[in-house]
Amino acid sequence: MAGGSPLAHSRMGLLAFALALWSAYVPARSAGHGPFAVAVTPSEFVPTTIMYRGATVFGTGKPIVVRFVHSTADWGNQLFFMDPRTGGEKPLILYRGSGLGNKCPDSGSMQANLGIYDSTEEAVFMLRSVSSDFAGQYCTGEACGPRYTGLNDPILSRFHSRGEFGHMAGHIWAEANRITKEQADSLGPPCPGRPRSPGEEGILFSFNDGANGTFGDLVILVTGVYMDVERDGLPRLPADTVVVPGPIPARCGIEAVAGGVARGEPFMPQPMERPVSAILPRPSPRHPRIFMDQAWRREDGHRPDETHFPNGPDIEVTTPGPFEFNLGFFTTQGEFVNRARGVVTAEMLGSIGAGKDGRRSISLMWYPVSEKGNIASTGSFVVRGWLRTIPNALPSEPGHASASCPEDRANLLSTFGFIRR
Repeated sequence: MAGGSPLAHSRMGLLAFALALWSAYVPARSAGHGPFAVAVTPSEFVPTTIMYRGATVFGTGKPIVVRFVHSTADWGNQLFFMDPRTGGEKPLILYRGSGLGNKCPDSGSMQANLGIYDSTEEAVFMLRSVSSDFAGQYCTGEACGPRYTGLNDPILSRFHSRGEFGHMAGHIWAEANRITKEQADSLGPPCPGRPRSPGEEGILFSFNDGANGTFGDLVILVTGVYMDVERDGLPRLPADTVVVPGPIPARCGIEAVAGGVARGEPFMPQPMERPVSAILPRPSPRHPRIFMDQAWRREDGHRPDETHFPNGPDIEVTTPGPFEFNLGFFTTQGEFVNRARGVVTAEMLGSIGAGKDGRRSISLMWYPVSEKGNIASTGSFVVRGWLRTIPNALPSEPGHASASCPEDRANLLSTFGFIRR
C-alpha cells in the first residue's frame, strides 16, 4: 500500500514522507498516555510540521463539517462519526480501494454536515476496514479492526476497540493538528477527476489503516471543532517550524505524579475558581496537610482557610522553580468535574528545602467539588492536563535552578480514587 503524506502526488513522495515522519517523531514527556507531538519534515505537500497523536476534539457551538481530503489505502475502509449524544455510528465515507491508492469514495458525499455540538461533547471518528478484492491480501488481523481518533483507551474513552480487537485498546491510530485557510488552500485535489475544494481553517486528521507504520490512508479536514491540546493552552507552532528535541538537564525538568485513594472529610462545599490547594508532599493522603498556598488565599477571599479545606487526592510536582498548571478533572465516564488553573510562585516554594538536584517538590491537593458546587461521589477520577516551568520568574532564592534552566513542560494523565464522607 502507499502510505505517508496525504498530500504527496506520487508513491515515492508518500514513502519518503513516511520514513521522515517515523525518523523524526518525538514523544513529549508525559506521566500517562496523553497526546504526544510528532515532528514532520516540511515539504510543499505537508501543510503542518507538527501532528498530535491521540488528540481528541470537541464541538465549538458551530456546525461540525467533515471534508474528504485524500486516501492512499489499497483496500476498503469506511469512516463513521460516533454521535456523543446517542453513541450511534453515523456512516460518512466508504471507499472500497482499487489497489492503486488515492481513490474517490464509493458512497457518502465528499463533505458532510454533522450538526452543532458544544465544548462538552467529544467528536469521535472511527475508521473500519471493509471487504474488498484487496482485503484478503492486505487487511488481516489487527489491520481490520476499528481505529479511533483520541486515545482509544478503555478507561478514559467512551469509544475504544472491543471484542475481537480488544487487545488493540490503548493504541492510537490517528494524528491531528490545526491548519490555516491558506494551508487548506494548498491541498491538492482529493482524488482523480475532482476539483480542489476551497480552503477553510480546521483540524486535519490522518488515519493509519493498521497494516504498517505509515499514515495517510484516510485524511479528513474537520471544521467546527477544537483539539484538547488547544483547550489546555498548549501553543500552536507556526507552519514553518521543525521540532528538534534537545535534552533537558534533569535538574531543569518538571515532573508530576498522581494516584492512590484519598478519604474525604465532612465539609460545606462551594464552587471554587482554583479547585486545588498547595501543600507539602506527604507519604499518603492519610497524613496531615501542611498548606503552602497562603498567597492564593490573599488573592481570593472566597477560598476556604486551612481549617475548612477538605482532604483530597494529591498530585506531587517536582520542579526547578515556579510553574503554571492547567488540570482538568473528570469521572472515568468522561464527565467533567472541575478545572484548576494557576501558578505556583517562587514565594510558595521559598520555604521548601531543595533536593540533591536543586529541585523542590510541592503537592496540589484536589478540591472534590464540581463547578456547580456539588461534592464528588465515591469513585475513580481522571486528571488530565499540563504543567510548565516559568524560567523567567524570580527564583525562590539566589542561584535557584530555575534561573538558568530552559522552559520544560510535563503532560499529566492519571487516575486516582476518592471516598466521599
